Amino acid sequence: FYKQRGDAQTAHGVIEENLQIEDFRQIIVKEMIADNRYKEAKRLINEFIQNKENHHRFNGYNARWDEYLLEIAKKENNTKEVRKISRKFIDNDFRLEYYRVYKSTFSKEEWAVEIEKLINHYQKKRDWFIASVADIHVEEKQAARLLAYLRRYLRIEVLERYHEHVSDEFPMETLALFKQAIDNYMNNTGRDIYENTVRYFTIMLKIEGGEPVVKQMIDDYLTRYKTRRSMIEIFARFSQSRL
Repeated sequence: FYKQRGDAQTAHGVIEENLQIEDFRQIIVKEMIADNRYKEAKRLINEFIQNKENHHRFNGYNARWDEYLLEIAKKENNTKEVRKISRKFIDNDFRLEYYRVYKSTFSKEEWAVEIEKLINHYQKKRDWFIASVADIHVEEKQAARLLAYLRRYLRIEVLERYHEHVSDEFPMETLALFKQAIDNYMNNTGRDIYENTVRYFTIMLKIEGGEPVVKQMIDDYLTRYKTRRSMIEIFARFSQSRL
């Protein structure tokens, strides 16, 4: 109301008197950060977080306020706090922006050790595919390790998502994984299965050496699954248009 009347001073006073409202507190915190009043900003942030932590509905995560604390830590060149806060953002899932911030707080030698700790943290002895681990290998350009990881937890939908990060360096190995994954996938039946399969074939054709592999796979499937009329129709149409 006061802002609409052009009375910015009164509007600001209302905001300062009602900092229990989260949006109002954010406005003041942003102003303090812009004015380099970091100590005051941190006090308001931590005070609000503390109040939330005392509330029975608090879920333990303060992404919005941690963003402000991270911004302040960067401005203050506080490496310890930057590391601590950015790690909170990537503790459960890989998030590229914060991963890079976290990495920036380590030397090259330190990071070589820390990255293995982070991978182990994500995997947590779980014997299944963890996207965050694969994303680390992608970001670090560790094609060989990513290939090994994809092979260990081979699934066609995962291979579709990550193949571009290994196929240039390891084309034949990638094609072999596609063949293995599609062979397993073709144990299922239905038009959607066959339509998806030709989509995977299209991906394989873009990989060096892919065409002869796809041709052989199609021939094998036509021989092995002679009674699958929908498959024969869909694969024949694909062969005519793409091979």
